[in-house]
Amino acid sequence: MTKIGENAPDCISGIEARVKRDLDELLDTDTTVSFYASDFETEPLSFSEEFEDLGELVDLDQIDFTAFKSDASQLESGDNTKLKVRSNLLRSNCRVTNQPDWGDVFIHIEGEDVPTPESIAKYIVSHRTVSHFHEEICEMIFAHLTERFKPELLMVSCLYTRRGGIDINPIRATHTMLVPEFFTNPEYTIRKTLRQ
Repeated sequence: MTKIGENAPDCISGIEARVKRDLDELLDTDTTVSFYASDFETEPLSFSEEFEDLGELVDLDQIDFTAFKSDASQLESGDNTKLKVRSNLLRSNCRVTNQPDWGDVFIHIEGEDVPTPESIAKYIVSHRTVSHFHEEICEMIFAHLTERFKPELLMVSCLYTRRGGIDINPIRATHTMLVPEFFTNPEYTIRKTLRQ
């Protein structure tokens, strides 16, 4: 949970410099380290229409992330009655191996009281040091949102990056109609992003 730079370019430069320094020292040579953007399509076209990317709703580089242990107090009420977002900020740790598990979280919430996009971002990041199975993280998010906002409709899904060839993507919803069709499409895969 170390902050590297004030923005994405600063972060990339800092990581490249750190990796280069470590490799140069370890290998006793001069290395070149670079990040490369992915050039393949990872989402079906209907995907972007259904869920707004949290990073497009708020400037994630301007949020001060300080909580990393599943802190539901990060959730604040907004002015809207519906929020349907996706975020690649989800990271928790495996309960058995303590290895990091990266994923995309999808949240569809409707009711008189829904969270702000900023507070959802802070809340999602607050799971970074929590050690639970994927299903438990999904259930925890669902329970916290239910308890705090008492929504009429709620769907939470955590689509984790595959590790060890195992694909575990829990979904919890108040109504089956909230589960988008692409969630059950075996051809859809989540790949790690730079922010992850």
